Amino acid sequence: MGVVEHFSDINGILKEELRFVKPGGILFTEIPNLKYSIHRLLSWVWHPEILKKHNKISKKELIKAYEFCGLKNIKGNYAGIFSLGIVGWEKYSRWKKISKFFLPLIIIIVNIIDYILSYTKIYWGFALTSPYIYASGKKEKNLD
Repeated sequence: MGVVEHFSDINGILKEELRFVKPGGILFTEIPNLKYSIHRLLSWVWHPEILKKHNKISKKELIKAYEFCGLKNIKGNYAGIFSLGIVGWEKYSRWKKISKFFLPLIIIIVNIIDYILSYTKIYWGFALTSPYIYASGKKEKNLD
């Protein structure tokens, strides 16, 4: 589930999501990497309104929330090398008149970069450049 970044109480929303996971099942969360990444800067420059709608969560905070919820075998990492697509260029642009001219060019550049990166077969990235953060954890089986 990738909705936790829209709530201020990470632990609470993960606990709520866990209600839908069977004992022994896996909870998987992927969120935009907006706390310490280049994507936060790009989002702030292009459309700060959409950035305001997100709770900026670090990998460490997401993993701690998984631990708080009692999940086991927790794994977390940065996903992807880099993506301009995460910025959401077409939404809430700060400069609407400029967007008409630059947006088609930006979308072509985004598609070319994503196409090239798809051939690298590298899926894990770094805090500064990765577009996403993920975590997964196993819900314990009932020991009744």
